[in-house]
Amino acid sequence: MPIAGATGIRLRDKHMKEKYLEVQKYPNAELRVARTALQLPKGGDATGAVTLHGQTRNVPFHYVAKPDGDTWKINGAMRIDIKQFGIEVPSYYYCREVGPRESASIFASL
Repeated sequence: MPIAGATGIRLRDKHMKEKYLEVQKYPNAELRVARTALQLPKGGDATGAVTLHGQTRNVPFHYVAKPDGDTWKINGAMRIDIKQFGIEVPSYYYCREVGPRESASIFASL
């Protein structure tokens, strides 16, 4: 899926996409999960292979599953350590006092 990376601040979004996420070089993020890893119909916790910034890591996530005709609609969320994906920790003037975050939240619908 294409990387959105919207924070609500246009200049910060531009810097994140161009300098840190390098979306010109790595435009997509991918989550691969074996169907056998999913607990249908109730949802729960699973681990999937996340590819981001050209690197793949196994990441645990929580999800909710709902039937949608002959298939399932799955919504999930996970937290990642961006350094594990070779992404430089962003530094901004306003982060000096509170410190930059090295993790990010990812939300996905399948």
